[in-house]
Amino acid sequence: MIARKIASTKRVVCAAPSYFAARGTPTRPADLADHECLRLARRHRLHDRWRFRAESGVEEIKVGGHFSSGSGDVLHAWALEGRGLSLEALWDVAEDLQAGRLVECLADYWCDSIDLFAAFLPGRPAPPRIRPFVDFIASAGLSS
Repeated sequence: MIARKIASTKRVVCAAPSYFAARGTPTRPADLADHECLRLARRHRLHDRWRFRAESGVEEIKVGGHFSSGSGDVLHAWALEGRGLSLEALWDVAEDLQAGRLVECLADYWCDSIDLFAAFLPGRPAPPRIRPFVDFIASAGLSS
């Protein structure tokens, strides 16, 4: 396979303003132990360890909560409803952050990023409709 990176985004911890009003705002990753965290469940695995960068290096925090789902859309909806903190790709929540429906916390602690790749079989040209699409996405400035 030949892979081409076409976009990248950081992940952010965010919640609805109503969640922060009811539960307070974590100021450091260790504070997540006292919060309801919305966790992704994929491939028979619960993603309950969130990684953060601090001056001392990478810090991995085990998070807990009552809600988990295999759907990122469900986690996003729950965050909008004020059910907990969610670790989201910035490109998925940028409009909600700008509109104030979600608020980012722990912004001083950079989380890992998500990269999007286009994969092609070697020795085979990409179909004519695919190459321009990949070029457009790569040049569209989706990285954040």
